[in-house]
Amino acid sequence: MFEDSIDGKNFPRIVKALVPLCVNNWYIFINICSKKIFYGIFRQFLSPTSVNFEELFFDNSVQENENEHKGVICIKPYDKNSFIVKSRCKGDTVISFTFQSVEEQVEAKIIQMKEDIISGIMDNKDYIDKAVTKMLMYMPNKLHGALCLIVSDEYEYPNKYLHGVILEPKLDFVDGILATRKIDKYEDAEKYYAITNLVFSFMNIDGITVINNKGQVIGYNAFYRSSNTPENEVGGARRRTFIGLTQEMEKKDSNILGVYYQSQDGNYNYKRKGEK
Repeated sequence: MFEDSIDGKNFPRIVKALVPLCVNNWYIFINICSKKIFYGIFRQFLSPTSVNFEELFFDNSVQENENEHKGVICIKPYDKNSFIVKSRCKGDTVISFTFQSVEEQVEAKIIQMKEDIISGIMDNKDYIDKAVTKMLMYMPNKLHGALCLIVSDEYEYPNKYLHGVILEPKLDFVDGILATRKIDKYEDAEKYYAITNLVFSFMNIDGITVINNKGQVIGYNAFYRSSNTPENEVGGARRRTFIGLTQEMEKKDSNILGVYYQSQDGNYNYKRKGEK
């Protein structure tokens, strides 16, 4: 898309023009050659479980000699407070402005959330497991703040403490995942991406998104009404709602499996029923 002289005098201007295009898995490439620098964007279209170019190209199980003149790195946001640097010579490095072990924290919580979301599914579980994990790993980047309630299929919504939009029929994103096992036409892939992006849109709207353990969104834009909301808790309304919902979760026969919380400044947590 762009060319520049080898001294990179137009680097800031060109990159500034390309950065807004880096959404929905589009990447900027910068190719530094002997006499010129080339810039552009690219995207790899994938099924929900296929390996992307980062996993193939930056496979750290086969590390290369860092003295060789490969010069290939990938820099991308990890969440709102950190970014990750990938190299073919060394392991991934997550640099966080909060000075926390971000990568381990995110992965552990997302794995727990994924296990609860698919706990009511019996068939094709290996394929669905990989696809839902891949989908949820995008949450730190795609969400600017969210509350999500993971419930059993027996959960009654709305109820005395939670009221919001009811989805009829339920939005079944697992069906969208299963439809991609054998993609015969472009529309099948597009349907999957449309559904998963819609789930993230629900989660970005004010209120709580409710997902059952069969991978179905049953409601969104739901608001918590209870005298149990802790007023003296440090944090904003979303944080206090998270704590109130975890208290509801611990009640007998609540049918709540877990609560996911993500703040606008990048803090996140997933708490399961019975977890201290």
